Amino acid sequence: MPGILFGSSGIPHSAEGGDTVKGIQTMRELGLDAMELSFTHGVHLGRASARDVRRTSEETGIKLSIHGPYYINLFAKEPEKVEASKQRIWKSLEVGEIAGCDYVCFHPAYYMKAEPKTVYAQVRDILAELQGKLHDQKMRIRLAPETTGRVTQFGSLAETLELAYELKELLPVFDFCHLHARENGKFKRKEDVERVFDEVEATTPWLLKDFRMQVSGVSYTVKGERAHTALADSDFPWKWLMECLKEFGVNGVAICESPQLEFDAMKMRDYYKGLP
Repeated sequence: MPGILFGSSGIPHSAEGGDTVKGIQTMRELGLDAMELSFTHGVHLGRASARDVRRTSEETGIKLSIHGPYYINLFAKEPEKVEASKQRIWKSLEVGEIAGCDYVCFHPAYYMKAEPKTVYAQVRDILAELQGKLHDQKMRIRLAPETTGRVTQFGSLAETLELAYELKELLPVFDFCHLHARENGKFKRKEDVERVFDEVEATTPWLLKDFRMQVSGVSYTVKGERAHTALADSDFPWKWLMECLKEFGVNGVAICESPQLEFDAMKMRDYYKGLP
């Protein structure tokens, strides 16, 4: 995959009330190359519709992924909530496999006031179990734990890289506005953005050949992310990110999660393509 492909999360505004198939077709008309199916409030795509989605994706060349439900906590205190979280991930994987999606991303867990190492061990073991199940059923879709935006959430850059190093078939999603918000405005200089790629290159260099990321503006407090915003309404330095992607020779997909969806995705695409 040469360079970065751009897309957005959910059905684009330009699809004018259309369904997922219409959304994919609209992405192609706009010159975008990817779309994230949003299952944040539950898996709402039936098997027949998923087959239609796959066919449209193959016809248009649009790369698909899924954002799994928000209601996931692999370190919940109640075992039944952990099991329900696993089932939500698995249901997303099953539908995503039929729809031809590359991966399901999700926010893995909350710390629940426990030691981060304890949370890490449980999350790792559950992801290894789910990965084994994917192998057993010969499914190609991949698990994609996401970097998270609040200090109460498991999913720092270091934790995500460690998971990817231990479980090499994971395809982690690097949400840069989450990384920015998690540390109360992390990216104050371009060198701060470069450091993320330095860390990936040092620990999991293979990810730079198929790098998956989410980008938007973000509002935040000392506790982390408050809300996603348009790129223009945030201090997140998205142009530095585009420059680093070029300078590090990164190949992959950038999904825009701003409220401006495809419009901000096209803004990033155009800036990126204009770089030397």
